[in-house]
Amino acid sequence: MIRMALIGCGSVSRDHLTSLRTLRDRFRLEWAVDVNEEAARRVADEWGCRWATDYRRALDDPEVDAVDIATPHHLHAEMAVTSAEAGKHIFLEKPMATTLEDADRIIGAAERAGVVLMVGYVFRYRPAFRMLHDIVEEGRYGRPFLAHGLMEVYGPHFLAPWMKRKDQLGGGALFSAGGHLLDLMIWNFGEVKRAFSLGENKMLNMEGEDTAVAGFLFEGGGLGNIIETWAVKHNRYVGLLEVYCEEAVLRASLGGWPPDVRTRLVVYGEKEEVLIDRPGGWEFDGEFLHFAECIEEGKVPLTDGREARKSLEGILMAYRTEELIR
Repeated sequence: MIRMALIGCGSVSRDHLTSLRTLRDRFRLEWAVDVNEEAARRVADEWGCRWATDYRRALDDPEVDAVDIATPHHLHAEMAVTSAEAGKHIFLEKPMATTLEDADRIIGAAERAGVVLMVGYVFRYRPAFRMLHDIVEEGRYGRPFLAHGLMEVYGPHFLAPWMKRKDQLGGGALFSAGGHLLDLMIWNFGEVKRAFSLGENKMLNMEGEDTAVAGFLFEGGGLGNIIETWAVKHNRYVGLLEVYCEEAVLRASLGGWPPDVRTRLVVYGEKEEVLIDRPGGWEFDGEFLHFAECIEEGKVPLTDGREARKSLEGILMAYRTEELIR
């Protein structure tokens, strides 16, 4: 049984807690921590665990094996480094940090402490996107050469005050959520060699962009583009990745809004072949199960710190090019 401390009891923590409940034979929640006492107490009352407003109280508890850091992005580095130094395994929400320097600090601290560091790029653990990768990797439809990613969401549904500030979010919509799509592309094509982006504010009152387009050239020779927007007028979610191979196009998608979500994987070749089409797919269960296996079996996470750093570097590269274009 892995004894966990949840650090950050905001919106994304609800998805984490749902998965921890599903995996209650692997995890037990010992602490709920949030600077908002009411939020911490609410989770603690629900789970029958202790609560605190200072995360260091949980780190001082020898009964805690691991932490789940689900706080605003600008807090990740300090909390992750301190957790590693306390000998705790770390599940860290994406993006792992707001700068490469902070990402390197986190990686170094985890490696020195010998603890598991896993970053929450959840799409790698969702069935349709994982199967797409397996098909590409085995070369079933020839070499992949192009990827298209789309993520759209109704921003007012989830935009917390801290997300309106670039110094806390790290950028805009591309930085916060576009990394999911870029991580999938890196998984299938290799690291980013060149990148560009353009972003604008179309709906939301925030310092960073709420809508962006970005293009990438990968070491494997493939091209990719990402469209990310939080400026849609409907309360739904769309996450989509298309990979163009020599003999077919693979299309993995997740759409709707929890609990009414549907996941699909379709191959467009000589004929259309539907490999996955079923309700659900939003769940975070797969990534937390992987986290448990890495702790229990000494595995390196699929999205460890060094792997997660690649998408952060790619997004920051795209932002730098936008500054030159403008």
